[in-house]
Formats: sequence, structure tokens, C-alpha cells
Amino acid sequence: AGRLGLFANGYWGHTAYRFSPEENLIHMNHYLEALRIQRELSKAVAIFAGKTPHPQNLVVGGVTSVADMLNPQRLNDFLFIIKETRDFIERAYIPDMVMLVNAYRDSIKSGEGRASGNFMCCGGYRFGKDQQLFSSGVIKGHDFESVEPFDSSKITEEASRSWYENDAPLSPYEGESTPFYTDLNDDGSLKTEGKYTWVKAPRYDGEVMEVGPLARMIMGYVQNSPVVRPYMERFMKRSGMELIDFSTTIGRNAARAVEAQICCDYLFDTMSDLIENIKYYDETTWTKYVFEELPHEAKGAGIFEVPRGVLGHFVRIEEAKIANYQAVVPTTWNASPKGAKEGRGAYEESLIGIRLADPSAPLEVLRAVHSFDPCLACAVHVIDATGKELSHYKIMNSCSV
Repeated sequence: AGRLGLFANGYWGHTAYRFSPEENLIHMNHYLEALRIQRELSKAVAIFAGKTPHPQNLVVGGVTSVADMLNPQRLNDFLFIIKETRDFIERAYIPDMVMLVNAYRDSIKSGEGRASGNFMCCGGYRFGKDQQLFSSGVIKGHDFESVEPFDSSKITEEASRSWYENDAPLSPYEGESTPFYTDLNDDGSLKTEGKYTWVKAPRYDGEVMEVGPLARMIMGYVQNSPVVRPYMERFMKRSGMELIDFSTTIGRNAARAVEAQICCDYLFDTMSDLIENIKYYDETTWTKYVFEELPHEAKGAGIFEVPRGVLGHFVRIEEAKIANYQAVVPTTWNASPKGAKEGRGAYEESLIGIRLADPSAPLEVLRAVHSFDPCLACAVHVIDATGKELSHYKIMNSCSV
């Protein structure tokens, strides 16, 4: 009808858009439907976890549960949402990704948005008796024939290009986060060398790493995961993609879609196990955990695969008190700045070589960074403890990435 509303601003009419009007109409219809599906999935998570995001149900020894969790209707409500979601994925999400691949095949084959090819996964999520959703491992330089075992002791963080005092590569158990802002010269001009970000530079054995759905799907494929590989092969056959093609801007989006399909399908197996347990009166959600006498010196970590990649929480105890606590989150890995060795993080590396159709409207840059699903609020928080507004900025003719 010509009333495009919010869709008519920004990059409207950019030559980097390749869909036909009919394809755009299909995608926009599915986009609006996806907003509804997202809302319903938040309800599904809340049934088990109380709220989303940041579920509140995890406790030492198991999980808490709302009072009526054993009510069959609650399980049915959850399953209904997941069934509806699976229908959306099969009917819209996956076909739309195939349409995307077909429209941007030349961009994929040119490697647009490809990073260093270093992928890291910690694996996890066992279900059934002997199956695991995600495989662990480390791949370097797109060498899909060689997978190293994941070893959390090889993780360090440094701040040679980040606004913190200690530049040394430190284990997260010893990590420091004392702010040291050096962005401006004495005359108020912007510095172009040295430190340039609040995001630290995590490294695995001294190397930058990419984490997230792309890493998990590639890792599962090359390790012949009975969970991941069949889904990847099915999508590759349908889209005509090769494995290396996933390591691109479009490929990251495709990998996320395949992972959504996997997670949705395997939720039914998990629910089947839960219902079977309840059927035979196994209603345990929590096992009493007895804290032994706390050690005066200790350290430990919780490392998990979360939606955006590998998340690690590291704690060190001294004199029976928490002496240091550091979180190394997925976006910190992907948004990493350069380090002392000059290696670029995945965001930065993915932008090298991208050609802009219109430098004043860098859609291609936005597209590449968005393919990682950024969460910079998780990577770093900057506040004034008194609530005072430090500065106010107005950016003209630019885009936020």
C-alpha cells in the first residue's frame, strides 16, 4: 500500500539488498511472525525457569520449580509452544535461510564476513543415556581435518588495547579489571593508536577464537556428531553450501538457523524423558547438597555453551573468601580487540576486505557484525556509581554496530 513506516528509513533502497519485492514480502511477513514466536518462547522458558532472560531457577544441587510444575497442563503448555516453534522453523526460518543463500551466493563464495577460522567449543548438554548435544574442541585456520581437545587452562585475557591498567595476559583466575581510560589526547583530540575499547582480549593458547552457533555446527559436523551432522548435511544439500561457506556473514545466520532446528527437535526428547520420569514417580528436581568445610584456598570455573558461544565464570578463593571473580563471555571472544601480538578478533577480522557499495551507508559492515548476534552489554558495563551523566553524544549520518 506504500505505507512502509519504519521499514522506509535507514538503508532503504540500498544496492546491497538483493531480494525481489516478492521475496522481501515473504521475509517481512515471517519477521513479524517471528516476533510472536519469540514472545511465546519466552513464556515457555518461564514455565521452567521463572523468567527470561537470566533464569532464576538454578540452585546448587538442581533446579527450583514453580508450585504447579507437576501439573500436566504446564507440560502441555510448554510442548504446544515448542511444536508451534518447530512448525515456524520448518515452514519459514529454514526456507528463508535457503532463499538468503541463493540470493547472496556470490558473496558467500567470495568469503564476505569470514574471520580467522579459529573456532572454539566447550561442548555439553547431555541427554538420554549417552548422547550429547554439542561437541567440544578447537579448530585453527579452517583446518577441518585437525581438531584439538578443549582445555580451559589455556584461556587468558589481556588488555594491551583495552582501557584497563594491567596489560599482561592473565588467567581469568588472576584477571584484573581496573579502568584506565586513555582515549583522548591532552588537547581533546581522539587517539588513533594504543587502547581503543572497553572489551578485553581473550585468547586460547595465545590465539583469537570465534564462538557461537557457527563454531558449534562446524565442530559437530567435522566430529561426525550424530546430533549435528545430519541436520548440517540436510541443509547443505538443500542450499548447495559447502562447509567453508558457513564461515561467512550469510553462513553464520544459516548456522544459527540449523542450530535452532536441532535444539527445537531435541527438546521433545528431553520432555519425553521428563514425562517418563514423572510417570514412574521420579519427581526429583533438587538433591540436597551438603557443603563440606570450605577450603581456605581454592579455585574453580563453570564453563558452558550458551546461545552466543562459550561462557566461563572463574572464581578464586583465599582465606575462605572470594578473592577474584571473572566472567569471560561469548561476545568478549568475538568482539575482542587486537592483542599484544596484533591478532584481530572475529568482528574485526570479518570486516577485512569487505567492499562497500556506498561508504556513506555501510550496510555490509552492519550485516557482518550483526551475523555474530552481538551482546556488548554482556561484554562490558560502564556506569557512574552516583548516576551522574558523564557525557551526551549525538551521532549524525552514521550507524551503530
